[in-house]
Amino acid sequence: SLAHHAADPFRLLVESVADYAIYMVDPAGLVASWNPAAERIYGYRAEEIIGRPFGVFYPPEDVVAGMAEDARQRALAAGHYEFECTRVRKDASRFWAVVSISDLKDYFGNHAGFSVVTRDITERKEAEEAVRRERDLSAATLASLPGVYYMYDEAGHFLRWNRLFEVVTGYSAEEIATLHPLELFGGADKKRVAERIEAVFRTGQGEVEADFVAKSGMRTPYYFTGVRAEIDGQRCLLGMGIDITAQRLAHEELQRTGDLLRAVAEGVSDAIFVKDRAGRYLLMNQAAANFVGKSIEEVLGQDDTALFDAADAGHVMERDRQVMESQLVETVEEELTAAGVKRAYLTTKAPYRDSDGKVIGVLGISREVTDRKLVEVALRIRNDLYAMLSRTNRAVSRCTSSEELYRELCAIAVETGRFQFAWVGEAVGERVNCVASAGNDNGYMDHLVISLDQEDPRSRGPTGRAVLTGESFVVNDFLASPMTALWHEHAKRSGFAASASFPLKEEGRVVAVLTLYAAVPGFFTDEMVATLSEITPSVSFALDGFVHERQRARAEERLEQSRALVRVASRVGRMGAWAVELEGLRVIWSEELLAILELSPEHSPDFEFGINIYLPQYRPIVREVFSKCVEEGTPFEREVQCLTATGRSLWVRVIGEPVRNGEGAIIGARGAFQDISDRRQLELQFRQAQKMEAVGRLAAGVAHDFNNLLTVINGYSDPSFVELAPDDPSRELLSEIHSAGQRAEGLTRQLLAFSRQQVLEPRVLNLNAIVSDTEKILRRLIGEDVVFVTNLDRTVGGVKADPGQVEQVLMNLVVNARDAMPMGGRLTIETQVVHLDESYCRRVPDLDPGDYVLLAVSDTGCGMDDATQAKIFEPFFTTKGQGKGTGLGLATVHGIVKQSRGHVAVYSEVGQGSTFKVYLPQVSDPFSAARPNAPLAGMPSGTETVLLVEDEGAVRTLACHILRRCGYRVMEAADGQDAVRLAESEAGPIHLLVSDVVMPFLGGRALAERIAATRPDCRVLFLSGYTDDAVIRHGVLEAECAFLQKPFSASSLALKVRSVLDGPS
Repeated sequence: SLAHHAADPFRLLVESVADYAIYMVDPAGLVASWNPAAERIYGYRAEEIIGRPFGVFYPPEDVVAGMAEDARQRALAAGHYEFECTRVRKDASRFWAVVSISDLKDYFGNHAGFSVVTRDITERKEAEEAVRRERDLSAATLASLPGVYYMYDEAGHFLRWNRLFEVVTGYSAEEIATLHPLELFGGADKKRVAERIEAVFRTGQGEVEADFVAKSGMRTPYYFTGVRAEIDGQRCLLGMGIDITAQRLAHEELQRTGDLLRAVAEGVSDAIFVKDRAGRYLLMNQAAANFVGKSIEEVLGQDDTALFDAADAGHVMERDRQVMESQLVETVEEELTAAGVKRAYLTTKAPYRDSDGKVIGVLGISREVTDRKLVEVALRIRNDLYAMLSRTNRAVSRCTSSEELYRELCAIAVETGRFQFAWVGEAVGERVNCVASAGNDNGYMDHLVISLDQEDPRSRGPTGRAVLTGESFVVNDFLASPMTALWHEHAKRSGFAASASFPLKEEGRVVAVLTLYAAVPGFFTDEMVATLSEITPSVSFALDGFVHERQRARAEERLEQSRALVRVASRVGRMGAWAVELEGLRVIWSEELLAILELSPEHSPDFEFGINIYLPQYRPIVREVFSKCVEEGTPFEREVQCLTATGRSLWVRVIGEPVRNGEGAIIGARGAFQDISDRRQLELQFRQAQKMEAVGRLAAGVAHDFNNLLTVINGYSDPSFVELAPDDPSRELLSEIHSAGQRAEGLTRQLLAFSRQQVLEPRVLNLNAIVSDTEKILRRLIGEDVVFVTNLDRTVGGVKADPGQVEQVLMNLVVNARDAMPMGGRLTIETQVVHLDESYCRRVPDLDPGDYVLLAVSDTGCGMDDATQAKIFEPFFTTKGQGKGTGLGLATVHGIVKQSRGHVAVYSEVGQGSTFKVYLPQVSDPFSAARPNAPLAGMPSGTETVLLVEDEGAVRTLACHILRRCGYRVMEAADGQDAVRLAESEAGPIHLLVSDVVMPFLGGRALAERIAATRPDCRVLFLSGYTDDAVIRHGVLEAECAFLQKPFSASSLALKVRSVLDGPS
């Protein structure tokens, strides 16, 4: 282990070291221990750093270069590696360090990690760097000195010199070492230099000018300075010499230049002057005196207050002060008034210095530029106006709206035209409203109101007049003109002295006005106004263009809206467009047509491709109608079938018409291509629904009458059969009557089921439980030669349906599967939860998206072809032999599933088998409790009073017979009104009302409400042989009321009556 025990003396020693960061690194390169000195040096606490990579202390560039790994490898190879480098602290600062890395071995001599010792040597490194810099600086200083540098002792032995000393004297280093300093001078200079050397050693410093004599004999004037210094206990002279050849030449030149300058100063027309620091003139030439209208003698000794008016003098003296303080040359243009005359000057001033370089005044030269200034101002104004016109033209071509153009126009006037302020106002009703502005108005616009009511004085200013008359208006003395009297006060405060207003027209009508302001009276010259007037036609042209553009944009917007609506209509209506050009048979298809055919947008069809998309039986038809269209000009419209790129078959409506050129000749055809598959499917479904509705109405009507007959037949046959002795010969005949009645009753139920008009008793069911409960019956039903398999999903939720009907569905599907496998096979029943999305439900009428419980019945039988699959749910359709099927089995399944808001689908292949999938909506309600089976004992009896109401006499007679045999007191009524009269005349209690639902005069539900109004304790049992639809219309549902479906047996009636009487009120 790399960690030491807390009581380890070595650990205590490591932790007590203050100047050495000591830590260990495991073989993986991760920090394993950390002493307090490491925390102080690196800034990391132990809990922050332990476990982090060793490379965290390396600068990023060293990490990239692999320095951390290299150090580990070196230490591993040699056992120890020490080096100097930079390290990185936690706060990202760097420091110099000596790092020592040692390989650690475990007890067995295996590599166990590294010990790392780090010492901060930043201070030592900084001291070494300071010494190096000082040494380099000293050498660089000597090398860069502008003159010769040397050092010699009192005996005149040279000890040190710079390279330039060798160059100037022409002696080599060896020769200089043997020279005496006085050997480098000659004549009188040698004596003066010797005196100065002696003075330096005596007084400590000295200087002298003398000619330096080189080895070649060439003399060069030098200025020497020297100081005495004691070096290593020896007195020495440190000296430096500067070549003063240029200074001597300059002095001589200065003498000549001075004479020349005096001659020039008096010969030029520019004013030349010199002032002291107090501003008093020390020197002035005649031109300067002429500028101020005085003599030179009158000016000398005076300052500027004696020459110019007070304001101008103050400005001039302030600029003098700035030049002296900045010590920089300055050139300015200024306008000054002297002797009552205002002139413009171009003046250059510079600091005037004494021989020591100290600024003691100002010297300058000034030239009158009055005439030039006037020309420049005029030229500038003209250039500004032309630039303004040019920028305006560019803005006219660039801007896309009047608002943008107005903003640009104002900005151009201020930035390029240099007007103080500019604004554009739009004429709206009786006012001119500011819509754009630029420049500084100093609050002027806050108070400005321009009226267009000619009776209003505020309409009579230049802006209002420009709008009302369509003419430009100029006021060159804004503060004095009567036209602008209303705005004098605000204009004065804003600094406006002149204005000009220019009307802006749109299709010949003034819609806006541009108003410009200047700070100088008389600013708007005739030339300027003429130039500015050239701007307004360009702006008006642009405004006309904006009107046309708005009109065009509105037209394009309407067109695009129309196109968008067409595109939406095409997409929603699944309609594409096509065109064929006869020349070259070029084919053009719209994007929607390509989408209908499931082709990519980049697909380029040719004519034959366009024909071959249709099914073979329709291609001749399409060719024929197209040929007639382009040859005879006959439009066409056909409904045909085609194939998409994915092989899907579509019904489409193809419409075409001829395309003619200007001469009336047919040059091609164009038309529409609409996917009508959904419509054809709806038509097919509608026809099927009509057929099913007709059959359903017939079945319902037959079932009602049949139910009444079966009620009588079964009602009388059942008790009679029970009463006969076992050996009675009539018993066999009654048994056949009973069996035929039972079969007829089952047939009636199937008729009602497939027409979806059976009365339901919906409950929340568990399909898995139904499959499990009926499994024994189903196994006996299919026979031993069929393998029966169930695969039930235990996570399925409940479905709301009639349990009897669900069992009927399962039974019918299993029987069908059995019949499809006469030689045996495999039958599988599965359940699972599935989600039907919108795309699936769109293809199935009356099916909502959501979660469904799937009941699938699969067989390995003979399978079905497409033609058979198209008819399997039609009533009375069967593929079985004569007498082997009613053709109602799958029709019944379809009707029951649809009545329960579900869907049934079939997948089948000839020779492979079939799968029927029943989808029932999944509900979140808990499963309903199972209802107990009725006891098999004899018919229950009672003594209560029963009011029986039935409009069918035979059924009424049978019901009275059964109830009276059970001991009940029965009151008979043929309809609802008769029942009300009986109830009103009966003094005793009526315990139960047994009533048909659909009766003339007064229906069962209305009768029950009338009876309940006077006899609230009377219970109700409804009877009906009508369909679910009829029962619902009459306000009765079995799930809500006690209900008995006809036909009923004697025992079922007796049991139901007793159940209602004994049940909760």
